[in-house]
Amino acid sequence: MRKLTLFLLFAFKSPSYAVEIVKCGSEDEVFIRELHAAKKLSNESLAAEAKDGFAINEWLQCQLKDDVMMDGLSFTLYKSIKSNGLFVVIHNDFDGTSKLYGPFNK
Repeated sequence: MRKLTLFLLFAFKSPSYAVEIVKCGSEDEVFIRELHAAKKLSNESLAAEAKDGFAINEWLQCQLKDDVMMDGLSFTLYKSIKSNGLFVVIHNDFDGTSKLYGPFNK
């Protein structure tokens, strides 16, 4: 019983965030498609330093997934609330990998 009480106490006391991911608007969709077409979303622009301190509650998110093109890729655009930095995460739905690219400016 004590273990259950500690688990419940921890589960309801730990910080959590409700994150809403919406479908990207037309302007954001064009921005992501242009980056992808220009091959700016490549390993050279991988933002490894951005992974440190990437607090989810400081970013607005939208997702772009093309249901017509069955390539297994979906894109999530992160817009900083504090600055004008933009990051794009590419999710490969076939193998479960994700890569973070950026920062980009509009």
